[in-house]
Amino acid sequence: MEELFHKLGINWKLLIAQAINFTIVLIVLHRFVYKPLLKMLKDRQKKIDQSLKDAEKVEENLKKSKIERENQVALGRKEAEKIIESTNKTADEIKKQKVSEAKDESAAVIKEAKEKIQMERGQMIEDVKAELGELVLLASKKVTKDSVDKATHQKLIDEAIIDLRKAKI
Repeated sequence: MEELFHKLGINWKLLIAQAINFTIVLIVLHRFVYKPLLKMLKDRQKKIDQSLKDAEKVEENLKKSKIERENQVALGRKEAEKIIESTNKTADEIKKQKVSEAKDESAAVIKEAKEKIQMERGQMIEDVKAELGELVLLASKKVTKDSVDKATHQKLIDEAIIDLRKAKI
């Protein structure tokens, strides 16, 4: 076998030394390069997995937030509708109240005006009666030509007033 190695140009001592050196290099590379490299790759894989989990959690939280926001918006709209409805009801009540107050006030003004008209009418009737009495007196003076004394004169005025009251002018 030694001849075979010699014909092939292989030095068996050198081959054993190279095999030992290769084994030592493999052990050193395995211990100082391969293990740290594997550890670094495992750590990186863990970080990537954790990042993916975190991204899924963030996406899930975003979906929950979106649903919650939509619920809040819907709730806000319902509350706004309730407020608008309440405001409209209050406005209608105030409107009805103001209309009622205006009707009451106009009725009071009309009543007051009617009372004032009745008072003025009564006063005018009294004034007309008084003037009519004087006119009757003047007419009776002209007709009787001063032949009526004061007592008869007063009696004629009173009778004219009584006749006017009976006529209900």
